[in-house]
Amino acid sequence: MTGAAVTDEMTGQAFEVRARTVVNATGIWAERVAELAGGPAAWHLRPSKGVHLVFAPGTVRTTAAVVAPSAARDGRYIFIVPWEDTGSTPARPTPRTRATWTPRRSATPTGTTILAAVAGLFTGVSDRDVVASWAGLRPLLSQG
Repeated sequence: MTGAAVTDEMTGQAFEVRARTVVNATGIWAERVAELAGGPAAWHLRPSKGVHLVFAPGTVRTTAAVVAPSAARDGRYIFIVPWEDTGSTPARPTPRTRATWTPRRSATPTGTTILAAVAGLFTGVSDRDVVASWAGLRPLLSQG
């Protein structure tokens, strides 16, 4: 069968959904879902946490995307992407050993190193200029 066996969580009724193609769009859990569907995945994923900061309009003045070394000097880079009149800075992913449902943007170390890298490029930038931030989990193909 191509499709899925599903259960309505409200009624408890089980039924089959048939399809010509099934897309496994379960993010960092895609490998596990592939295993549940009948065998090992042909690839291996590793979860990573990504943190994003958005700066107040006019704070980060650039008209082009910028790639800069992380202030932690750990071989990672940050990306500064102009968006309308703000600057958005997604960090390079941080590997996770355990995936959780609630990734958080912590003040340290990632948020601080992103802010320090941006402040090193754009004079006067401080934590008061951050108007939004979020963290998320994303799958990366494992090299192992």
